[in-house]
Parts: sequence; C-alpha cells; structure tokens
Amino acid sequence: MSWLWSVRQRIVVALGLVMLAAMSWWSQDAFELPDEQDQLMVGQPDYYMRELRIQVLDDGGVVQHYLSSSALAHFPSRDMTEFELPQVVVYRDNQPAWVIKAQQGTLYNVQQKLHLQQGATLHKGSVDEMYPLQLQAESMMLDLALEQAVSESDILVHQYEMGTLQGRGMLLDFKESRLHLQSQVQVRYENY
Repeated sequence: MSWLWSVRQRIVVALGLVMLAAMSWWSQDAFELPDEQDQLMVGQPDYYMRELRIQVLDDGGVVQHYLSSSALAHFPSRDMTEFELPQVVVYRDNQPAWVIKAQQGTLYNVQQKLHLQQGATLHKGSVDEMYPLQLQAESMMLDLALEQAVSESDILVHQYEMGTLQGRGMLLDFKESRLHLQSQVQVRYENY
C-alpha cells in the first residue's frame, strides 16, 4: 500500500506542476502584448479632444494664456500634443496683449514650447480689435515658460497705417513687448 500511495503522490505532484506551468504560461501570455502590437501602439495617441479651450492662470489666479484649438491629440510616447488650428492669447495686466494663430501646432510638454506651423500669424492686441501690428511667418516657436516667440523663417511685419517690414528670423519678448528682426531687414513705408 505504501508503494501505491507514493505513486498517487507522484501523480498529484506532477499534475500540480503541470497546472502551475500552464497557469504561468497563460498569465504571461494574457498580460503581455506581443511585440508587434507594442510597436503599433508606440506612435498612437492616448486621447483626443475637439473644440478645446484652456485658460492658464498664475499663482494669484490671473489669466496668463488662453489656448483654443479645433482638435488635439496627445502622444505619450513622445510627450507631445498636436493641435489643429491653434490660437494662443497672451495676457498682460489681465488684458489680451498678443494673439497667435496657425494651421497646425505641436506642444512639447516638458519644454513648454509650442511649435506653430503652416502660416503662423501674430497680432498685437485683442482678438476683436483692429490690429495695429501683425507679424506673419511660415513657422514660429512659442516658449511659454520664457514668454517669447522665435522664428528662423521669413518674417513680414505690417504696422497699421505705417508700412511693412520684412526680415529673416525674429525674437519677440512678450513681457517687454520688444521685437528683434535678425537679418535681411527691408522697410517699405506706406502713405495713407
């Protein structure tokens, strides 16, 4: 009988090991994505939004920036957000000071930089008033932390009832309201 009991024990132990091996194989397979699926999901957004409107406030609750966009998609693997028709309003003294628009934009989240592409325009003043100053560039980088706009492309600056400036590259400091055109500056005055 003892011999029979040891055979039963061996069978039970063997079946237990087989079941344990099967369960560990199943759990590994069930909770891990295959490599092909991992590769496909790397470039995929984790969320989308339509008709976005965000106000960014400082520590005292005063509006610093206003961001609107017709659509956005966030990509966690690249830590960036892509926008369609983004518009940023920069506030000074609780009033709109600069309005920046483009066809497309990419926000690099860690650096707090918004790269505006495909016809970036920048206006001094509010959204609704007659713009006394307008800048146009093919692309522009907004540094939201430093409150600056930078562009390396051709710049067209139109001053209402004054004339037009053309240049290549610019640096605009929103805090100081100071514009610096970097090179190839040409001026055309208009007589109104």
